[in-house]
Amino acid sequence: MATHTNEDYQDRGYWENRYQTEDSYEWCCDVSQWSKLFSEVVANNSRILVLGCGNSSMSADLYHLGYTQIVNVDYSPSVIANMQKKYENLAGMEWHTMDMFDLNFETSTFDCVLEKCTLEVLFVKEKDPWNPSDESVKQLELLMQQISKVLRPGGYFISVSFTQPHFRLPLLRSVCPTWSIRHDVFGDAFHYFFYTCEKPVSHTA
Repeated sequence: MATHTNEDYQDRGYWENRYQTEDSYEWCCDVSQWSKLFSEVVANNSRILVLGCGNSSMSADLYHLGYTQIVNVDYSPSVIANMQKKYENLAGMEWHTMDMFDLNFETSTFDCVLEKCTLEVLFVKEKDPWNPSDESVKQLELLMQQISKVLRPGGYFISVSFTQPHFRLPLLRSVCPTWSIRHDVFGDAFHYFFYTCEKPVSHTA
């Protein structure tokens, strides 16, 4: 296998090439480790948008837990085609080739927007996690604007991550100052973090 660096994770060509040969890969952790936290805020009948779905089984695992209204997006045509075929038996599951910075959905159409280790890609070039660049912060801001657009008032953006709260929380709070944001910790040998961001009911952005 050719060597690569973390910075390659911002290269669309890297992902397209990888997904042409890789069947599946689970980043960070699997659904079983955080499904209880998820169910505490997201009802089974919720319409869920998954950002940067990749070839993870996360959406299928959630489907089998009763979350059957899931829409998945990724900017790799190869992975979307592969996942459509792999999970064609899951009625109602949707797969779309789409850039998360340009979400082509109607406003306020999702109850939950979910990502797992997709936000990490925005910061792979950073040298100092305590002082992210203006460019990376702007990218996060633009992404949250897209999330806010498609998320209904009172809906949740959920981020499952290995990025520690002292790095992630200040960023989220800086770009979403009116949102209610909290985090939970899970995992045994290695800790992961479950960030719950609730869009205000009166949000106007």
